[in-house]
Amino acid sequence: MHLFVRKHIAESRDFYYLGRASPRAAENCHMPGVSGSSKVVRMKLDMERPVSAELYDYFEGISEW
Repeated sequence: MHLFVRKHIAESRDFYYLGRASPRAAENCHMPGVSGSSKVVRMKLDMERPVSAELYDYFEGISEW
Protein backbone atom coordinates (compact mmCIF):
# COMPACT_ATOMS: atom_id res chain seq x y z
CA MET A 1 0.00 0.00 0.00
CA HIS A 2 1.06 3.62 -0.44
CA LEU A 3 1.31 5.56 2.83
CA PHE A 4 0.33 9.24 3.09
CA VAL A 5 0.26 11.06 6.45
CA ARG A 6 -0.77 14.44 7.79
CA LYS A 7 0.76 15.93 10.94
CA HIS A 8 -2.42 17.31 12.49
CA ILE A 9 -5.73 18.46 11.03
CA ALA A 10 -5.64 21.84 12.80
CA GLU A 11 -2.01 22.48 11.86
CA SER A 12 -1.88 21.66 8.15
CA ARG A 13 -3.88 20.47 5.16
CA ASP A 14 -0.76 19.01 3.56
CA PHE A 15 -0.24 15.28 3.22
CA TYR A 16 3.23 13.74 2.97
CA TYR A 17 4.03 10.62 0.97
CA LEU A 18 6.15 8.22 3.01
CA GLY A 19 6.40 5.45 0.41
CA ARG A 20 5.16 1.89 0.07
CA ALA A 21 4.41 -0.22 3.13
CA SER A 22 3.20 -3.73 3.88
CA PRO A 23 0.73 -4.16 6.78
CA ARG A 24 1.20 -6.76 9.53
CA ALA A 25 -0.19 -7.46 12.99
CA ALA A 26 -3.56 -5.81 12.25
CA GLU A 27 -6.23 -5.66 14.98
CA ASN A 28 -9.71 -4.16 15.23
CA CYS A 29 -10.11 -1.55 17.97
CA HIS A 30 -11.98 1.61 18.92
CA MET A 31 -10.62 5.15 18.83
CA PRO A 32 -12.25 7.52 21.34
CA GLY A 33 -13.74 10.69 19.91
CA VAL A 34 -15.96 13.62 20.76
CA SER A 35 -19.17 11.74 19.96
CA GLY A 36 -18.30 8.30 21.30
CA SER A 37 -15.81 6.03 19.57
CA SER A 38 -15.03 4.98 16.02
CA LYS A 39 -14.13 1.51 14.80
CA VAL A 40 -10.60 1.49 13.37
CA VAL A 41 -7.94 -1.01 12.38
CA ARG A 42 -4.61 -0.60 14.13
CA MET A 43 -1.56 -2.17 12.48
CA LYS A 44 2.18 -2.14 12.19
CA LEU A 45 3.65 -1.26 8.82
CA ASP A 46 6.87 -2.51 7.27
CA MET A 47 8.22 0.29 5.09
CA GLU A 48 9.79 -0.62 1.75
CA ARG A 49 12.39 2.13 2.31
CA PRO A 50 13.30 4.04 5.46
CA VAL A 51 11.52 7.35 6.07
CA SER A 52 13.88 10.32 5.60
CA ALA A 53 15.38 11.79 8.77
CA GLU A 54 13.78 15.17 8.03
CA LEU A 55 10.26 13.73 7.82
CA TYR A 56 10.81 11.51 10.84
CA ASP A 57 11.90 14.51 12.92
CA TYR A 58 8.90 16.50 11.68
CA PHE A 59 6.40 13.82 12.75
CA GLU A 60 8.15 12.50 15.86
CA GLY A 61 6.17 12.67 19.09
CA ILE A 62 2.74 13.52 17.66
CA SER A 63 0.96 10.21 18.30
CA GLU A 64 -2.49 10.71 19.78
CA TRP A 65 -2.77 7.07 20.90
